[in-house]
Amino acid sequence: MLDFLRRWLDIGDPVRPRGRLPELLAEYPPYRAPFPGDPNSLRLAECEENLRYLLSAREERLAVVGGLLQEFGLDARAGLSEEDPRPFLRALDRWALEEWPSAWTPAFPSRSAEQLSSPKEGERIALSMLMDVAILLGEIVVRRRPDYAWRLDTAEENRDMISHRRVVVAKLREGPDWAGTVLDFENICISEFDRIGRGLNYDVLGRRVPGTGAKYIPPAYSVPLGHMAQVALEGGYDPPGDRRAALPVEGAPETPGSPDPASPHVYDKAEYHAHVLAHEYGLDPEQATAQAAVPTAFFFGWLASRGLLRDDWAKSARQRIAAYNERRITAVELWDWFDRCLIGSMLSDEGNAFARFYFRFEGEPGYYDDLTAALAADMPSSFHVPYTFENQARVDAVVDARYAQWREQAQKDGALSLPPNARPARGGRVPGAATGRSARVSLRTACAGTVLVFMLTWAFLGQHPRGASFLAVCFGGAAVFLPLVFLLVRARETPGGESQKAACAQAAGLLVLGMLAYVWPACSMLLDGRAAPRKGDWEFFVLGVALFAAGVWRAPKSPAVKR
Repeated sequence: MLDFLRRWLDIGDPVRPRGRLPELLAEYPPYRAPFPGDPNSLRLAECEENLRYLLSAREERLAVVGGLLQEFGLDARAGLSEEDPRPFLRALDRWALEEWPSAWTPAFPSRSAEQLSSPKEGERIALSMLMDVAILLGEIVVRRRPDYAWRLDTAEENRDMISHRRVVVAKLREGPDWAGTVLDFENICISEFDRIGRGLNYDVLGRRVPGTGAKYIPPAYSVPLGHMAQVALEGGYDPPGDRRAALPVEGAPETPGSPDPASPHVYDKAEYHAHVLAHEYGLDPEQATAQAAVPTAFFFGWLASRGLLRDDWAKSARQRIAAYNERRITAVELWDWFDRCLIGSMLSDEGNAFARFYFRFEGEPGYYDDLTAALAADMPSSFHVPYTFENQARVDAVVDARYAQWREQAQKDGALSLPPNARPARGGRVPGAATGRSARVSLRTACAGTVLVFMLTWAFLGQHPRGASFLAVCFGGAAVFLPLVFLLVRARETPGGESQKAACAQAAGLLVLGMLAYVWPACSMLLDGRAAPRKGDWEFFVLGVALFAAGVWRAPKSPAVKR
């Protein structure tokens, strides 16, 4: 009966999708590393034995996963041997989106460390399939890029990363200024499998996905399963000026020097520089990690304030971008939310075009040359510049001038098709950012509707005592839920400091008290079987509405964007 009600009311977990993959996995050969478990609890010799096992078994595992993929019309040999594996990578991603949800079960571990260290057999046999897909992705890279190979991640700077002492595809450090590259395909496959499986019920923000039934709809800003392999093959992880791509960037224009707005180009990551600051300049690890982000954070702050992020990224971070524009958080804190990465997929077409031209470590005019001239002429490096809003303003002025020169020249050359008045206004409104007034109006409108429902419910109490009382309880509980969700999301996502979070907590408390005060008379009528409210019930009703209104008024508004 409960299952019927859940399906009829569309609550609880939707029916799991059915597919052939679970049946095929029932007979799937398990991947049995000699020393499973947490690699940090193993001896280094045991971790090396796990690496030797993968190297000796990879051809067998490729045959196993190739046979599985063949059941769904995919040819793994195309990914391994054809000149361009990108069509296969796209087909592999489609297969994962369509078939993986049927193989996910609640028995799948929820923590990454447990997922990676669990035995890959029995009810968790899907982990063997995911390991084999990871081997396939890794081989697609290492067979085309000899500088990448299967290795243990033993780098000291990676000791706090989940890849440490595990078998990964890696490229060794290239000189003192460029860290080694670690491609943890197993972790990527497991994370995607878990996200897709759990995504049947919730999106990446933890909200229920309405009306999707048994089909997973990925967010607009998700990346394909083979994205990391494609970036490696296109040279996206190579040092600037020393790209050894096995493939041309997909969709790159033929005109030399023209940018490719859609390519997954990696401009910079803070982790590339922390070890240099620690080992070459003697900074302590904490200070090195903090300073490694500063130069690119200046540039990222400029991009965000000028509206040059891609719309979906700007919308997902609109409150943080608004807080940065109001100087309530720094560009470093803003960039932290983007995992301290600057990648082409984050930027608009115009932002990518300018970044490809200007954001370079060498060459004229280069961003780092300008940064050094403006702020670091008397410092050991541009990574020693402290972050202050005054320094941000100086960088913004320099980049604004370079941007204007670049844009004017690009229009003269006809290299880019840009609207003549498309330059973002300084301090202009961030795309997708809600103003404080509109955010508060949306909350108050929702609450006003719930108060109206309260009043209509009470109007029918005299005619339908029991039914109306039941409705009153339901409406009271459900109606207060929506504003509470607004508050909880705002408390979690709004970067307004402790006072902002305290205001959210106070407003939530007032709303809960208001709900209890309103629901109490209805519960009392249900218990007593009365046909009409008593005199004292109306006082509770008025108190509940008053507390509800106070909670709505106490709710802090979203940060507005300066115009």
